[in-house]
Amino acid sequence: MKRFALSASVILLIIAFVAPVYAAGNLFSYPRFEAIDGNGRPLRGAQLFTYEEGTTTDKPTYSDNARTVEHTNPVIMDSNGEATIYLLGAYKMNLKTRSGGQLPGWPIDNIFGTATPFAATVFPDADAADQGATGNSDTVKYHIDTTIGATNKGTIYFRHDSGGEWTDYTFGTAETIPANVTLQFEPGARIAVSTGVTVTVNAPEQIIAAVDLQRFALTGTGVVEFTKMGTVRPEWWGALRDGSTNDTDAFDVAETALSKGGTIALLGGVYRILNWIISQDNLLVEGISPGVHNNIITGGGTTLKSIGGSNTDYVIQIASPTDYKIVLTKFLVDGNGRTTRGILFNGTACRIDSVAFSVNASYSIFTDPDDVDAVDGGGIYNSWIIGPGIQIGGTNLNIRDNYFNGEGTQTTAINIVVGQNINITGNSIESWLRPVINIDNTSASSAVRVVTIQDNEIADGDGGGTITLDVQDMDTLRIVGNFFSSGTSAPDTLIDLVANVGYDVSIHGNWAQRGGVPTVVEFGAGTGKATSYNIHNNGNMLLDIKYSRQSNANMIAAGTTLGWESLIMKKPGGSAPFIVGELKGRMLKTTNATPVIAYSFPTETTSAGYWSADILAFDTETSPLAVNAYRDDSRSITTAVTAGADGATVTDIQTIASEGEAAASVVWQARSGNALDEIVELELTGKAATDFTWIIRSIKFAYIP
Repeated sequence: MKRFALSASVILLIIAFVAPVYAAGNLFSYPRFEAIDGNGRPLRGAQLFTYEEGTTTDKPTYSDNARTVEHTNPVIMDSNGEATIYLLGAYKMNLKTRSGGQLPGWPIDNIFGTATPFAATVFPDADAADQGATGNSDTVKYHIDTTIGATNKGTIYFRHDSGGEWTDYTFGTAETIPANVTLQFEPGARIAVSTGVTVTVNAPEQIIAAVDLQRFALTGTGVVEFTKMGTVRPEWWGALRDGSTNDTDAFDVAETALSKGGTIALLGGVYRILNWIISQDNLLVEGISPGVHNNIITGGGTTLKSIGGSNTDYVIQIASPTDYKIVLTKFLVDGNGRTTRGILFNGTACRIDSVAFSVNASYSIFTDPDDVDAVDGGGIYNSWIIGPGIQIGGTNLNIRDNYFNGEGTQTTAINIVVGQNINITGNSIESWLRPVINIDNTSASSAVRVVTIQDNEIADGDGGGTITLDVQDMDTLRIVGNFFSSGTSAPDTLIDLVANVGYDVSIHGNWAQRGGVPTVVEFGAGTGKATSYNIHNNGNMLLDIKYSRQSNANMIAAGTTLGWESLIMKKPGGSAPFIVGELKGRMLKTTNATPVIAYSFPTETTSAGYWSADILAFDTETSPLAVNAYRDDSRSITTAVTAGADGATVTDIQTIASEGEAAASVVWQARSGNALDEIVELELTGKAATDFTWIIRSIKFAYIP
């Protein structure tokens, strides 16, 4: 209720106490509404206009408690500036002077009277055989139907007076608890629902008891069901969170009770559960975040710990792809060293957020790739994965802002087997055995289509972090802005791409802490759509290229670990070559006359096609040095460029004259009629007992099908 003292310049809002009444209306200010000016003088004849809240639609007020006599609208203040006004529900009000002048500060919205009168607090008898039957003024049903009724508010108070541990109020017949009835429990009092019976409650907020107090007995298979979303706790059904008692049944019935969705709120402590299956839509399971300091889980908060023996399948399962908008947040999943998977993650638009994982046997999180569509922000966020990593697949799946720690013994933090539009972004990944991120869908029945790996810090227990891919088919791959930190040794490769068909890929803006570690790109042996590569500006990283269409011949710097910093490949169209690209910007050093720097291309049959290359290079020495092209892998290092079997020669072989002169150009191209004219290797020769550097400005190459 509100009491107002009013003036033309000042509005004073006073909340007056109004005791509960057994009537239909409630007073607007007690004992009467009074309008006065800033000097305490009454505003005689002032006009109070009353409307439905948020509108200008007239709403009546009343001059009597029973609401039988409506006021005029506006209500006119008497000579004392007062009026007796009873309200029902919510109002918007405007106050004007007797002459209609608008008073400052008005109108005011959301002024409330008591919407429904309070009838009584009633006490059913626990000895009644069936609380869902009418009985003789001693059952819940009798009080709902008769004592309280449909238009009044009332409280049903369940007393614990049995003399035993529990006083159960048993429903043998289905009953509905309407919105105007509140249920209040004394410690030790419970509702027990017989097998096959449902007690329907409008909303969880109608239940009053201590947060950890049991309210419902887990006897039989009866159900308590809420028709509106709200918040429940497993403790209402007897969960003890004592670290030893199996609380799974309490979790099951708590979820079942939220038939329209809602929140299962968890308290601090250790709940022991086993294979808890979630299948309710629009469900939030929220605990109290465990302590985490410097990415070390320090304990406290809410823990869901497996109670199963060896080879237990999971702690929690989101059951099926039709399960919609399930969010798990702010607790620790402890696999107890024996549970195969911490969370078996399926569903549509489902999310794991701020969850910690430890001591799971095989996977912290495992998704069924056919059963995940993480639209609307679904995925795995802000979580701590300690120990085994995650295996994921699905559609529109985000792995963002998580911390992964393999404790130096685990292999692969993130393994992707099937997916469409998977984003791995902003994660910190450390202490894993290689590969750290693995994308492998070599099965013809699976596919990883679009993957982004961006802005992650990636490390492994052996040195620099590693990403590997072995894919059957992929549309788009982006590896952008990642930092690869290293331990005592660097891996052979940082990013190892093996494509059996081909894909469009962009690798740029990455940085390696330990230099000289290459990115390896291997062009697969299959046939299919053309490839588009854009690899550039990767700091402290090298690039080596392999092409394995028919053999393991490669296009790398043989005899040296040096590779290429940038690779630009363009997607050809129409009858253009299968692979087109350009290597740019690499300085290669030889130490003697042995040709230690060589770029190899696989030998192809005439029917398969041939390679063409355009090399722009020069050396930094004063003595002339040669650029040699060879036709096959069987030549000795002293073999000169000779004519092919039909007397033709490889064209445009040039020798670089001296340091600083214009770079020479060598064009390779095998004649289509003779497989022996296939150009298979570029060799840059050195000078005996002399170190010098070749500067390769570019190698433009193409595979002609």
